[in-house]
Amino acid sequence: MSTLTLQLPEEDLQLFRDWIARRGLTEASGFSEMLHEARKTAAGQEMPQREIHPHVRAVTGILADDGRDYKAYREEYLDYLEEKHR
Repeated sequence: MSTLTLQLPEEDLQLFRDWIARRGLTEASGFSEMLHEARKTAAGQEMPQREIHPHVRAVTGILADDGRDYKAYREEYLDYLEEKHR
């Protein structure tokens, strides 16, 4: 295995450390993952799907599915705004 020393602005380093902390990675494994994803992107492959965060999963399904599509919700909201601002 090889060693690499980087000089980064403090802001970039903190961004990287926050990113790896959220994913539970070490600096080495985080850098390796970033390179792996960059290699796949350069090869035109899709990025891997990540697991849905538990906080997002917890609120999934809060809105009732009443069978209407997104367009209907949008039209209803636009009607509401039009009435509100008359």
